[in-house]
Amino acid sequence: MNNMVIEREKAAVVERGMGDARLVEMKPGRPGPRFFLVPGTGGRIEGFADLASLLDTPMPVFAIEARGVDGNGQPDDDIQALVRHYVERIRTVQPNGPYFLMGHSFGGMVVYEMAQQLLAMRERVACLILLDTPLPRKYWPIRFVLANVGSRLHDHLKRITSGSVRENLSYYTRRIYLRWKGLENIPTDLQYGPNAARMLLANEMLFKKWSPKFYPGRLTLFCCPERKHLDAIWQDRVNKLQIYTTEGDHITAIEPPYVSSFARDLSACLAKAREDEDLPATFTPSTAGVVGP
Repeated sequence: MNNMVIEREKAAVVERGMGDARLVEMKPGRPGPRFFLVPGTGGRIEGFADLASLLDTPMPVFAIEARGVDGNGQPDDDIQALVRHYVERIRTVQPNGPYFLMGHSFGGMVVYEMAQQLLAMRERVACLILLDTPLPRKYWPIRFVLANVGSRLHDHLKRITSGSVRENLSYYTRRIYLRWKGLENIPTDLQYGPNAARMLLANEMLFKKWSPKFYPGRLTLFCCPERKHLDAIWQDRVNKLQIYTTEGDHITAIEPPYVSSFARDLSACLAKAREDEDLPATFTPSTAGVVGP
């Protein structure tokens, strides 16, 4: 994405007040359905750059950046309002299904609810993919709670034994501070300023209020190794669940070198979903860049 495109969108956000979420074409493709990506906590789309470039799909790849992420306006504070807006945004470039959706972490919650809304509108959702998205803790079964505690204890022991006293003191001091601020689920190695912190807190509050309904379609769930038991919290909430394990962790799964294997598996999922749909290309190809209001 070039600076001119980004600056033009920033100016538009100022003029529109709260404005629209940015809809950016990360990779052009053939006429037909698009593949829409929603980022995790924080709302920025830059993290999808490597993934989009490596995807082997004829579909154009779009990403949606959250409102308020640039400091011009407030982050969304209502899940259904956010979802309605995102559905409106993707329909500016693809008015009808089949829809192909993927969300990372918090973004998984968003695309899950987008799929529910699209189905309610009698639209076809061909592919719903979540990358390392759990449910709020109130929905965790005991098996997942125990597995999660065991995994965390193992990680803490490994960190303590491999790091210096100074490194451990710095890490756990910040961890305690984040828990005090209500941001305990934000990675401690993530750097952010005042505006980013506001987005992180807003997203975390939305996630905690999430009450997902049963999804009548197929859900494809990519889990990082430390969350390989995510199937335990999703299996009773969808009609059909497909599980993959990624390389890397919650953050690095979409970063080099691990993003290559994830892009390969994700491309295979998209190809299978396209094959199942077997629909002709009836859409007009888009122009790469930011899509206006």
